[in-house]
Amino acid sequence: MFESPGNIKSPANIELKSNVEYLMLRHDSPNDIQNLIINFCEKYDHFKEKSASGIFVIAVGGAEATAKTYLVNEFKKLLRDRIHIIVLAMDDYLKLSRKERKEKVDTLRERGTMSDEDLLVYEIGNAPSLTDFESLKKNINELKEGKPIIKNIYNHTDGNIIKNREEVGPVKEGILFVEGIFALKDELDGIADLNIFVYSAEEKKSQRVARRDSVERGHGDYLANKYFLEAQIPSYRRHIEPTIGNADVIIDTTNLFD
Repeated sequence: MFESPGNIKSPANIELKSNVEYLMLRHDSPNDIQNLIINFCEKYDHFKEKSASGIFVIAVGGAEATAKTYLVNEFKKLLRDRIHIIVLAMDDYLKLSRKERKEKVDTLRERGTMSDEDLLVYEIGNAPSLTDFESLKKNINELKEGKPIIKNIYNHTDGNIIKNREEVGPVKEGILFVEGIFALKDELDGIADLNIFVYSAEEKKSQRVARRDSVERGHGDYLANKYFLEAQIPSYRRHIEPTIGNADVIIDTTNLFD
């Protein structure tokens, strides 16, 4: 099922793990996801044999518009009759709402301490400093200990953060997916039992962002393209692409959709 990651171009100073597994998902091969599910189940069974914890943590990272959320939802749908699935979306751990970020950007711009590129990366929430890694790690550990958590929900339509809205758990055993662009960052090193980096070619990401951010997130065509070219690409190359070096599995979704 897995092939050599020869067509994945990692940064020159980042080496892939020697035993990294690679899978290309194709729209004309529905068995690809089924095979991936089988692979996850085998890893989960192996984990249960060796671990005292009943919660198998899978981190799913990579750039925007690589179909991370889609894949996690597919995994949840296909596994729900066999394994209890929990999903933590890292967007729910943003420290500031869209309005708060824009207000902070205005202040930072007046101070002149950040470049225009950095300000735009900050505005769209792609600066790692805007993610509450400590709260996320605390919640993951609580779930692994069989405790319930109460977390925020980030609304992508209006950019608001609804505080303490969702209760998750308690769960004695199952798979916990932690999904987000920074899921493989060093700040979460050691928290996951399996690290997955989701990759797509840049032109496909551009097409998906145009559809998603323009309509679903209400940015319009101009802002969607501006954010992608001037913020998401620089953020990816600086903060996200290097995390491919932490991946146990690389999933190429370039050809996932027709």
